[in-house]
Amino acid sequence: GSLGVFNAPLVVNGPVQLRQSASELARRFPAPHRAAMTRAYEEAFGFWQKLETQLGLVPNDAAAGVAAFIAGNYTAFMQQPVPDEDFKSLVLQMQSLLARNPAFMQSTPAAKRAMFEQLAMVGTFMVVYREHLNRQPSPGEEANFRNAARANLEAALGLSVERLQIGPQGLVVR
Repeated sequence: GSLGVFNAPLVVNGPVQLRQSASELARRFPAPHRAAMTRAYEEAFGFWQKLETQLGLVPNDAAAGVAAFIAGNYTAFMQQPVPDEDFKSLVLQMQSLLARNPAFMQSTPAAKRAMFEQLAMVGTFMVVYREHLNRQPSPGEEANFRNAARANLEAALGLSVERLQIGPQGLVVR
């Protein structure tokens, strides 16, 4: 669309550190689950890279990683996917927000790379797991999963999830 003019990806060029990123995320889980979660996050990143290509996104754009985290948790909580066009709007919105974020802009290439990988991993994992629960419903898991998605979004955005909406303008607070 006409928004393309403002498309300014924030490409992370620090060295790839997928195993480290995945195992850091997995540390939040009880010890017996950590190895499996590390693998799940690494796999999720593979799915994310396919999605980047499919949507025609610039690879390794930190803003797309942030968008993936937000959209993935939103999808998990709302139980409905974010349309591709709305996701692309969210990426553009995150590009302009991140570009104005001094903490992000001043962080090291390695820190930016870790942030991008971890956000993309979590966001994509939430979508993959959402699909799994849609196929094999489990009321107990569903409740825990949606609570996790809510906690992720509210911690990241500082807003209650009920006030958030992703649409053609990207993320809108109601």
